[in-house]
Amino acid sequence: MRLRLVPVLAAVLAVSTVWLVFETKRLAEVAGRFEVEARQAHAIAAHEAQQAQAARDSLAGMSAEVRRLETEVGRSTEQLAGMAEVVKKRTEAETARAEAEAAASARSLAPIPEGVRVCLAALHECLHAEGFLHQRFLSASALDGFGLHEVELLVTDADGLGVEYLRAKKMIAELDRGKGKLVLRFFEGTRTKDGVRAELAADGWPLVFQPIDARMFEERLPYLVRPEGIYPEPAVGERKRPASDLDPITRLQWLDRFDRLLADAGTAEELRINRCRGLHEGHFLSVRLRTNGHRGRRSRRSRFAAAQERRLASRRRGVHDHGRRLSHATPQSDAQAGARYHARHGGDEVTRPAAAVFLPFVQTWLPHVDQALLELLPKPAVAPARLHEAMHYALFPGGKRLRPMLVLLGAKAVGADPATALRAAAALECLHTYSLVHDDLPCMDDDDLRRGRPTCHKVYGEAMALLAGDALLTVAFEGAASAGAAAVVELARAAGSLGMVGGQVEDLAAEGDAGHHSLERVQWIHDHKTGALITASLLVGALAGAQAGGAGRGDGVPAAVLDLLRQFGDRLGRAFQIADDCLDLTGSAAELGKNPLADVALGKLTWPAMVGLETSLATAARLAAEARELAPRLVAAAAAFRGVPVATLDAAVLLLQDVASYAVERRN
Repeated sequence: MRLRLVPVLAAVLAVSTVWLVFETKRLAEVAGRFEVEARQAHAIAAHEAQQAQAARDSLAGMSAEVRRLETEVGRSTEQLAGMAEVVKKRTEAETARAEAEAAASARSLAPIPEGVRVCLAALHECLHAEGFLHQRFLSASALDGFGLHEVELLVTDADGLGVEYLRAKKMIAELDRGKGKLVLRFFEGTRTKDGVRAELAADGWPLVFQPIDARMFEERLPYLVRPEGIYPEPAVGERKRPASDLDPITRLQWLDRFDRLLADAGTAEELRINRCRGLHEGHFLSVRLRTNGHRGRRSRRSRFAAAQERRLASRRRGVHDHGRRLSHATPQSDAQAGARYHARHGGDEVTRPAAAVFLPFVQTWLPHVDQALLELLPKPAVAPARLHEAMHYALFPGGKRLRPMLVLLGAKAVGADPATALRAAAALECLHTYSLVHDDLPCMDDDDLRRGRPTCHKVYGEAMALLAGDALLTVAFEGAASAGAAAVVELARAAGSLGMVGGQVEDLAAEGDAGHHSLERVQWIHDHKTGALITASLLVGALAGAQAGGAGRGDGVPAAVLDLLRQFGDRLGRAFQIADDCLDLTGSAAELGKNPLADVALGKLTWPAMVGLETSLATAARLAAEARELAPRLVAAAAAFRGVPVATLDAAVLLLQDVASYAVERRN
């Protein structure tokens, strides 16, 4: 039995073994598949983990970029806010500047209040009486317990080589009785000197006068000065200084009389009483003498006349015989002092007043020039009417009409009838007026006043004023054609880039460019901007007279005559422009017909800015004298050209000499 079970068990064992083998293989295959799937799942998981990490990294980068953009946006917002603030401040500053300029322009035209005028007149009188002659108050708007308001002051250097313009919102006057010192302190404003503008210090800019008669200032200016301290007592044994019995203006009159006595007695020119506090019992008090040394000159005008011209006194005072006062005649302006000075130093005695011939010549021919202008210009009603109205507005009423008068003088200088050059004279006035219209535009000198009334662009607008100037320029050449081709060429050269326009360009470039200012540069500007057209006026007149047959030779005016005309015109133009620069400092709006101190406000390069007012006036006088010396030679050459005696052209000599005098002695 047992033996029979052994094979069975062996078979079962074999079958089981085989089954186990197959089952093991199957399980191994299943396990292999699971392993493969597990690996694939792990790989997928790893890939997904990488993608998740990449996504996290990308998200972190995007977050950083967002933060950076937020920072940039914040910075840009701050920059925009800063720029907006800057623009706002600049706009407010420009608005304030425009309002200040408008207010200054209004002040220059508006009368000074009577109380302020009396105060400034008294202040000028006191300063002048104490020997302080270089300060000139131009205007102030009000006077109250806090001082003067909206003050404008012009100060020249002691040597006359510089001019300083000051504008302040307030000025106070501090008087130290003990030290005899007056301090004028200016607040909230600007100082302009040599084209450079600077703000006043926060604690004020002081102008000190010492020594002075403090009692006089306190008595004459009780509402302005703020006195401090006490007056010093005289030392033991010292004689107390007597009080003056003359007011400041009367002192000036007495000093003028004393100067004339010295001059008539032949006293040396360098001796002069510079200061005198007054008179007491027939004696001068506190006299201070001045000797000019190597300069060897005395003022050519009376002190009283100079004070009146500069508006240092509001009115003259009559003085009568009361007690110790001495009666006297009121001194008058010594118009011939310069002529007598010239004669004493070897020059010719001048017996006729300046411009005694030229001004009647102007009065005679002015209506004819105006009529020639009306004939040359289109009527105001002709289309485009607005343009023609602007042209007539710019031309009428006219100013000095100097250039058309020089055209007529040029014709007369070559022996022709001035009437033959009337159309050419009208042409020169049109061209000159075009330059004024363009000069007044905001992009140029930005002036509001011309010939005593609003400028063309203020009435008709900038665009119409620009076109009106263009039209005047072109019609000028239409009128100049009547004088011949040579006259047109002279006018074109004088008015273009080699003449007036070129001078205007350099004048604009020199504004505020103090580092490159020189006498050569200012003379170049004067020769081109002003002198070229003045010289051309004389040349065109001579050519017009010859063209009309007055000389009998057409355009053939000899080169010698034209050269002398150019020399005369060069000196006349320089003298005229230097005098014009000086008038900008010394003239008023009523005299000039435009706003004074415009050159100072713009920082323009002028002769007084380089060498001072006194030297500028002397230079202008010298140039005018040189022009007068050329007049006889010029007329003699013209007489030889005409083949007539020189005596027949004597009237032309006087006219040319008088226009040279007029150029530097005019007040407008």
